[in-house]
Amino acid sequence: MTRKRQRSKTQAPPPVINPATPKTKYGLIPINNLTYGNPNAAQDLLIREVGNFDYIANHYMDKPYPNNDGSYAKEELEKIRNSMQKLQHDKVVELSIRFDEDLENVLAETAEKCGVENPRVFIKELFKDINPIIMKLKFFYNRIRPFQLANVLSFPLNPMPSVSAHSASYPSGHTTQCQVFASVLSFRYPGNEDMLQKFAEKCSASRLILGLHFPSDSVFGKQLAQGIINDENFKAKYFSAQKIGESMGNKPQNEPLDGITPRQGGFDLPQFNKPERPSMNTQTHHSEEDIFGGAINTNNENINQNMEDDSGIFGGIPVAPTTPFPGGPPRG
Repeated sequence: MTRKRQRSKTQAPPPVINPATPKTKYGLIPINNLTYGNPNAAQDLLIREVGNFDYIANHYMDKPYPNNDGSYAKEELEKIRNSMQKLQHDKVVELSIRFDEDLENVLAETAEKCGVENPRVFIKELFKDINPIIMKLKFFYNRIRPFQLANVLSFPLNPMPSVSAHSASYPSGHTTQCQVFASVLSFRYPGNEDMLQKFAEKCSASRLILGLHFPSDSVFGKQLAQGIINDENFKAKYFSAQKIGESMGNKPQNEPLDGITPRQGGFDLPQFNKPERPSMNTQTHHSEEDIFGGAINTNNENINQNMEDDSGIFGGIPVAPTTPFPGGPPRG
């Protein structure tokens, strides 16, 4: 009897994961789906807190950041690395680290120089109103930090150690906080407006200099600040002589701030002289969809700081709800 030969079945080779592929991290997660991570306990409280101005955050939840695999994101990493060259100057390092580690005190000192009688009370109240907006947006988008994207793309970027950069990247909280701070104080102390705007710009620039934020994080932070200060309820609280006097005290206006000059500490920043303050400078070879996923105003380079309607900014200023605020009326 002849025995038949049986052929063994050919087994398919096991799948190979290539950790170096440019479109994925560890070959599993698409690069555009990467997220910063979970908020810590304190951040989670801010996210879940019902604030008086939460509707402003709702308005800004359709402004996506640039894709991680696009050319614009890579150019942003280049800009960050170039900005970090300013760390060769000791005073730049010192000021940038102060912004990072001690922002509330830096703002309080600046407010006191302007003439604010109770600067720390003022800063605490301002942050109580705007920080929940910032944190809700940060973890709504949950954007990775520049060093995380640089790691995936094998891009050489080593940020400075940070005390405050332990949250999602988009928008830049420092930028929003300082821009709102500068705008409120400029209303109360118009003689210090130019210096306050330069101060806010230095704070924003320091986040790139330390390697902690993408340029588009700062741009979105400025746009968010503009939406906040144009909100009718926010204006009613912070941009009226009676209300601002109650929170700041009635100390007479001082002379322009000492020690804050356009190039203090080696910063090389644009001159923020209103009303010719420029908006985001987008490069012509990128469409606005590539940069932000939504158009911003390119016909008018001036960002309106005079509390008028500014419908060109991200499609308009948020409108306050007609129903009572879940957390009660604006305090103050």
